[in-house]
Amino acid sequence: MAQMHEQDVVTVREIPDTRLPAIGWTVLVFVVLAVGAWEWRMRSLGLLAGDLEDGKSAWAVERRKLESGEHDGVVLIGGSRILFVHLCHGQNWK
Repeated sequence: MAQMHEQDVVTVREIPDTRLPAIGWTVLVFVVLAVGAWEWRMRSLGLLAGDLEDGKSAWAVERRKLESGEHDGVVLIGGSRILFVHLCHGQNWK
C-alpha cells in the first residue's frame, strides 16, 4: 500500500444551499428601481435622451448668451458631465 502525504489529502468543503433565484430577483428589482430613479431625476432636470443640440445655431445662441451676460468670459467646453454637475449642485460647485 502506498503511503499518503498530507499534500495528497484534499479538503472537501460543503457548499451551503442558497436561494439564487431569490437573490437574482432582488438584484433585478434594485437595478430597475435605480434606473427608474435615475431617469426620473434626469427628466426632472429637463434632460431627455437624444436632446443633444450641437449645430451652428445652438453654438451661436450660446455665444450670444456669453457676450450679453455678466460673465468673465470663461467657457467650459466638454461633455455633459459639466452640465450634470452644474444642474445638480447649482452655483455651489467648484
